[in-house]
Amino acid sequence: MFSNLYKKFLLFLSLVLGGIIMQVACASPVLFLFPPTPTPTFTATPTFTRTFTPTPTAPVGLVPCLVGEYCPLSHVFSIRDFFPEGMKLQAGVKYEVEIPYAENIGFNFGWCAASQDILEQNLKEIEFVFSIDGWDYLGAVASGYRTNDDGDPCYFIGAVLRDWRIGETHEVKIGLKILNNISDGWQIYTPSSSVYTYIIHPILPTPTPTATFTPTRTPTRISLPAVYPTRTPPCAELAPLYIQNNTNGYVALNLNGVTSYSFWLAPGYQTLWICPGSYQYVASGCGGSSISGTMSAGEEHEFYCQ
Repeated sequence: MFSNLYKKFLLFLSLVLGGIIMQVACASPVLFLFPPTPTPTFTATPTFTRTFTPTPTAPVGLVPCLVGEYCPLSHVFSIRDFFPEGMKLQAGVKYEVEIPYAENIGFNFGWCAASQDILEQNLKEIEFVFSIDGWDYLGAVASGYRTNDDGDPCYFIGAVLRDWRIGETHEVKIGLKILNNISDGWQIYTPSSSVYTYIIHPILPTPTPTATFTPTRTPTRISLPAVYPTRTPPCAELAPLYIQNNTNGYVALNLNGVTSYSFWLAPGYQTLWICPGSYQYVASGCGGSSISGTMSAGEEHEFYCQ
């Protein structure tokens, strides 16, 4: 009998101690220690693929290429070649100009600064413009860094337009908008628009190209010459590539595949228009980090810093 009482006592004691241990365990937080794992400083995450209807290219042939000796196209005339030599074109002015319908016509625009650091800061407050007949084609043009004749760092956009049709008039706009006060290292600029407008009239070739203009407002800045190589896109239709830039800074994105593209992406959501297909990409951002991989037209990708 004593043995049975002793066993009951031990059972009771074990239950009491067990309850105390359970209360302490429940009242105390559990600490898990995981070994540190290295994480990349710059990450691109594909989120989903959208279905889309391909958007036609510009109403004329568009080749992303800045005019100059490295442009892969031959026999390219700058739109400025059709104006009197030495004539300074003005932003905010509509220029009506006749061009030979069979020619390749180049359009380019740039912004320069006293140093690369100043240029990078300026670009955060600048929005480039390129449109045809009121439609935005900025995502289809070439872009990139170069230096001007004085050796100053610059950033340019540009395209060559071709396959004109006689009797079809087109309005081409190229330039930029300054969103906030900036200084290029030489002078201060307030928020303004510096966009050049050309009303293009394709005609049969004439010995001397002519140009007329109708002033609409005062100029703000003159565009700059540029040279930057980009291959001709072998596609008749463009497809969207959706980019969410959550790095809180600019991202340089280079694509190589069906053709090559270079984009300078501001923070936020971007829709880029590219030839359909798959591309190898290299992206740089987050203070100098870079990442590479693959992406295809129709996909959405997110860039962010860690």
